[in-house]
Amino acid sequence: MGSPSTSTRSSTAGRAAWEFSVAEAYKTYQCGTCGYIYDEAEGLPDEGFPPGTRWADIPEDWVCPDCSMSKAQFEMVEL
Repeated sequence: MGSPSTSTRSSTAGRAAWEFSVAEAYKTYQCGTCGYIYDEAEGLPDEGFPPGTRWADIPEDWVCPDCSMSKAQFEMVEL
């Protein structure tokens, strides 16, 4: 009787699976130099980033397509 019941383990596993299945909303990032906006939902297909590409998946050596500033110059913004 000292071990958790099957129903307790199942509900805990189900809750964990649900938490990981909720998609995080897409975000937008703005270049601090020129104001260019990168929108995760739109991506940047011309540079090889399809719609839905997350900011974390953009390489660190990527630069702003408008002013060539580094990714580090971008900040998340709410539009």
